[in-house]
Amino acid sequence: MPSDSSANTLDHLFNELNERADNSFQTLRSHHKRMTELNQLCSELKVRNQGLQEHCNYLERTLENTKAELSVAQEAALRADVTAAEEPASAEQSVDEGSERVSELEADNERLVSELDALKTDHLSLSQELGSLQQRLKDLLDGSLLESSDAVRALIRETLDPTEWLSEKTADQDEAPHEPVMEKFDAKAILAHWSERYPKAFSTVTIQPLKIGIHEDLAEHEALPDHWIRRALAGYVRSPRYLRVLKTGAVRMDLSGNNAGFVTEEEAGHAKEQLEGIRQQRLQKEKAVREKEEKKRLNSKLSQLLTKK
Repeated sequence: MPSDSSANTLDHLFNELNERADNSFQTLRSHHKRMTELNQLCSELKVRNQGLQEHCNYLERTLENTKAELSVAQEAALRADVTAAEEPASAEQSVDEGSERVSELEADNERLVSELDALKTDHLSLSQELGSLQQRLKDLLDGSLLESSDAVRALIRETLDPTEWLSEKTADQDEAPHEPVMEKFDAKAILAHWSERYPKAFSTVTIQPLKIGIHEDLAEHEALPDHWIRRALAGYVRSPRYLRVLKTGAVRMDLSGNNAGFVTEEEAGHAKEQLEGIRQQRLQKEKAVREKEEKKRLNSKLSQLLTKK
């Protein structure tokens, strides 16, 4: 019957969408793992860079001290030469000692300069490598594969320096719309307001799993009664569209679109059970409608037969 065909078509579409969603989340987890590795490498390079910089500063201080000591030794040697000219027999040993000390200091000076140059080269190389890794992370942020998901952008931003996005977040907050004045509960109006004020959490294009306990954040930022917030939020998170995105490992968003945890396997399983329950209710309702229509059709035919007799 037509209704069975429609149901089968819808089931097929749902299965296809779920399969695509699974593939997308697998790709996302792969990118997230790679970004975690890159971020860890960045942290290690920063530590090494800092250590080299500290050692470089130490060598520069040592070099300055050596230069000062060398200058003093050269002055002492010069004075010894003058003394030797006046008293050659008594000052010959002092001159030799001063010359030897000057030679040692000059050798130390050359060694320190060489070591300092090598450290500066290593420091420059590490800085370039660090910059390259940060650029690769930014390229992932701006990559075409992830352009459709603001939530994924927020996840990548956490791996970068948060100061780079401070101005953007401030601008988003400044542009937040004013809260509407409501005289009675209207779930659609409340959700429409949230999608405007918190577009990264309540996107009208791409639904994202929400942070556990997000109703507390909403209650803190919204001037709506608490039971209105809970009712509107309950209708949103119990919808089939929302339940379908609760896949294991999916990123949960807070109101600003930042990473607020991940969907666990248990939560994903519970969402799948709820979806199955909704599907069974829909099938039962469709079956009841078909039976009612069939009964109505049979009664109509029976009435026609009785009328003909």
